[in-house]
Amino acid sequence: MHLFDFQCHRLTGVVHFISRNILIPVLIFLSYGAFAVTEDEVVDFLNSDPSFLSRHPELLEKAFRYEQLSREKNARMERAKILSEAQDIIRKFQIEREASENRGKTVIAFMDYDCRPCREDRLEHQRATQLAEMIEVIEIPLGIMSSASAQAVRILLTLQAADRQRARSFHQDLLNERLPLTYAAVTGTAAKNRIQDQELENVLRDEWSSDELRRIQDLAVALGVEGTPAYLAGCELVKGRAGLNLLIESWVDCIPDPLAP
Repeated sequence: MHLFDFQCHRLTGVVHFISRNILIPVLIFLSYGAFAVTEDEVVDFLNSDPSFLSRHPELLEKAFRYEQLSREKNARMERAKILSEAQDIIRKFQIEREASENRGKTVIAFMDYDCRPCREDRLEHQRATQLAEMIEVIEIPLGIMSSASAQAVRILLTLQAADRQRARSFHQDLLNERLPLTYAAVTGTAAKNRIQDQELENVLRDEWSSDELRRIQDLAVALGVEGTPAYLAGCELVKGRAGLNLLIESWVDCIPDPLAP
């Protein structure tokens, strides 16, 4: 027996799935005119004509495509909700700009100070000057690739709370350090940005920065991030390396916009 025939005969979940997503409107159009059609009627029709799907395999393909698009839409809606509840985290890393400098689109880049592909992407983005004017990239370090990287993010978070300009300088300087990142490089960068040894010790002893780092990592996991680099182009998740062209092409708006004032 053909696989499609077998599925129709046994009334598997696939049949119900197809009837819900594809066959009801098709049968309304082809067979029932303006009359209402229920799912049970569609299933009865498939049972009365078990070879229907084998004669129309394109409907199965359309059904699974429809289901895939539905899952993707639901995932984007869930990301929009998660982002709206995490605005305080995102805004920590957003660069303050004049109104005239606002970009049309915002991309969140989940990166790590110990991630070479993240740095390679960043350099490519900076070179694409025309595209860079269309997009604002918010870099959020996760501190997941090494203990030195995690300590660096904790220092950054403490600096952001006190002096955003110094935090930005610390962030930029760390991204110029050699890889793999070492704790000596982190403390050296901290000293370069006028963070005294006692201040640094206090930061790393403070549970607040550790808790904030955990919140950032939990946010990334909730959004579906599994490693770095990863990007949110609007509400579309792009995993792995991505140039600005790909991020623009992948863009899907968040509705509602979680970064709207």
